[in-house]
Amino acid sequence: MTHDQWGADTVRTFHIDQLSGTRATVTYGYGKDKDKGLFKRSGWVLEGGVWKYDCSHS
Repeated sequence: MTHDQWGADTVRTFHIDQLSGTRATVTYGYGKDKDKGLFKRSGWVLEGGVWKYDCSHS
């Protein structure tokens, strides 16, 4: 699913599972349906003062 195909999804929940230095693991819920949203856990990395998705661990 891509943004161009379906449009933007709203993040409904966000939780930092682990934070260590410049790396974080987060879980977030998203989707248009508030009751049946989708959930994803992913890594993020701090680069130049900005948190970015860590695609090296996808």
